[in-house]
Amino acid sequence: MRLLLPKSLGGQLAALLVAGLVTAYVASFLAFSGERNRAVAAAVQFGLLERIATFVEVIDQATPEMASRLADALSSRRVRLVIADQSTLPANGMTTAEARFAGELSEELSLHGGMPRVRFAKSPTDEGGKRSAQQRRRSHLPGVSISIPLEDGKWLNASSELRTPTIGWSWPWLMSLGSTAIITLIAVALLVRRITGPMRALAASADRLGRGEVVAPIPVAGPAEIRTTVEAFNAMQERLSRFIRDRTRMVAAISHDLRTPITSLRLRAEFIEEDQLKADVVRTLDEMQAMTDSTLAFAREDSKGEETRSVDLAAMIEGLVEDQVALGHKIVYSGPERLVWRCRPVGLKRAISNLVENAIRYAGSVRVELAQEDGQATVRVEDDGPGIPEQSLEDVFEPFIRLESSRNRETGGVGLGLSIARSIVHAHGGELALANKGEGGLVATVKLP
Repeated sequence: MRLLLPKSLGGQLAALLVAGLVTAYVASFLAFSGERNRAVAAAVQFGLLERIATFVEVIDQATPEMASRLADALSSRRVRLVIADQSTLPANGMTTAEARFAGELSEELSLHGGMPRVRFAKSPTDEGGKRSAQQRRRSHLPGVSISIPLEDGKWLNASSELRTPTIGWSWPWLMSLGSTAIITLIAVALLVRRITGPMRALAASADRLGRGEVVAPIPVAGPAEIRTTVEAFNAMQERLSRFIRDRTRMVAAISHDLRTPITSLRLRAEFIEEDQLKADVVRTLDEMQAMTDSTLAFAREDSKGEETRSVDLAAMIEGLVEDQVALGHKIVYSGPERLVWRCRPVGLKRAISNLVENAIRYAGSVRVELAQEDGQATVRVEDDGPGIPEQSLEDVFEPFIRLESSRNRETGGVGLGLSIARSIVHAHGGELALANKGEGGLVATVKLP
């Protein structure tokens, strides 16, 4: 059943309403048909009563020979009239319905002698005990046999087959159903448009917000429930934006303020007489200065609020590869010549550049691959370096985390490259994951929606 329903809200609502409308029409038609059949049956029976009563009055005033000729003349294919000395029906055994019909007939004929005898016969059936299709089409009622006592002591034996007109699916009924369905669909279309318009805007804004874009507040419109949802979304994105701005400003302020005590300590280190101790202190201060500068640079770039636009990812990555090749590094690119994608190019270029530089620092050769898979842009940076222990694949994304077994402090890293790269990718609504290759080396995979 679910496979037959449309996937859209408007389609499902229209299908359910039309199904309910057709069901109500069919139910009312069946109820009307039953009532109409009963009314027609009563009318047919009343007409039979009137016909027999008139015939009995005529026979009572005619001679026996004339009565027999009248009976033959008034008989037809469905009604047979015979005047006989005896009744063809037994005196007892009438059902409640038969007795009621006999009473109505006696009252109509004003009989003061014997009571008429009535039998409702079952309609003829086929060999399987079911009525034939022709009989069903003719809507037969049970046949009736009647014996009426006459004033001269004879009996009028009458047999008749009652029949009502067939009730079918008439054109007016179908046109009424069709026009009602069309009006219902138009009303549903207007209602769904009023509901789904704000919902589509909400879905688009949520998608853009998930990609880290700056989203303007959504106009509040639609039913009360939709308006409440839109207002909640606007409030949520405002709180998220304010939280990110406050965090970025705080990190930038801390990094900036740390410069002063680091500079002061560097000046004081110059007064240390022991050369080895002085060198150790200066090296530690240099590392602190590098960490502070990297953090401040990241905070400044994050606070710029770069706009999302369409760029050629293939050209951007090829440019990064060519720059590294010019520096003498062994790196190759594979992928399409052109792949246009919506992103924040400055931030994304920095993230991929961090991954490439990280791979070059600890491996002899690097391969960068770009592809479009399942509606996503996928960038893979592969190296043949020592890799990372499986239990530490997630730890290296934490700020200022460096693994001594594979990442040496002498290389100049401060442990922010992978953290910044993942933060930028997440801001695009994507994912960044690391995995060791079976033959040795590391694969960094970036997926962008």
